[in-house]
Amino acid sequence: MRIIFLGASDFSSIVFNKLVEQYEVVAVITPPDKEFGRGKGTKPCFLKVAAQEKGVKVLQYNKVSKEGIEDIKALNVDLAITAAFGQILSDEFLAIPKYGVFNVHASLLPKYRGASPIQASIIHGDSKTGISIMKTVKELDAGDIISQREIEIEKTDTAGSLFNKLAVIGGELLVDTIKSLENGTITYTKQEGWDGSYCKMFKKEDGHLSFDKTFDQIDCFVRGMSPWPSAQVYFANGMCKIYQVSKVSDEIKGQVGEILFADDKKGILVQCKDSVISLDIIQRENSKRMASQDFVRGFREKLMGEIIK
Repeated sequence: MRIIFLGASDFSSIVFNKLVEQYEVVAVITPPDKEFGRGKGTKPCFLKVAAQEKGVKVLQYNKVSKEGIEDIKALNVDLAITAAFGQILSDEFLAIPKYGVFNVHASLLPKYRGASPIQASIIHGDSKTGISIMKTVKELDAGDIISQREIEIEKTDTAGSLFNKLAVIGGELLVDTIKSLENGTITYTKQEGWDGSYCKMFKKEDGHLSFDKTFDQIDCFVRGMSPWPSAQVYFANGMCKIYQVSKVSDEIKGQVGEILFADDKKGILVQCKDSVISLDIIQRENSKRMASQDFVRGFREKLMGEIIK
């Protein structure tokens, strides 16, 4: 079985490492290295680093369906795998591998098609999620489902922790799915029940945290946005990132968003829609994460009574 693997992120690198333990990967396809530091150099993606460590050939294209078709044909592959690749593949590309293209997607399809299914599952307060392996078609995440594996979402899970869990499961399920292809037991099931919604790729500004929500909604948002783009609030003197909150009481003591208390004993307490909550872990720009008690010690301006925007 000659396989090519397409991806970019650390999610795809974890899946790749599981795959390469069991199967021959003749090439890895990634986007070109990104520039960083205002022209100081370029940085390879996680998958490229992983492939080089395994001695696997790396090919890089801005758009593989336009630039790489002849290269891919020359590899004479049986199967292509995508995981967090981020490029739409053309019909011409999809027709190259003998068995087509399989995609590793981090949701229980048809729920959460699109670029941010892990964040979406936490933000929406879901109790479970999982991995789907599907046969790729030109329409985004709409192909037949081949296999799925479900896991519980823990109350303490962040997008970061769930990301790592699902990447490992994705690699394991992918290996099992390829084995079913080899032994002839593979099945393809059309997706049913999709509501037409996509979960978009997040931008930094999508992390703005509003306190006109319930504690449960705020907690899910904070965990779903961690580690990136992070939940963000704006005090009078600038933006801060929030990484953990907890409920203090079910009382209504002030305006939504009002800082009710701020000292080095209790930290920062804020009124939300249905309760008083504590901003437990906080980070100012160009600083490190810290408990809000420590944050208050280094914060000269008075916080109490401020309305967080």
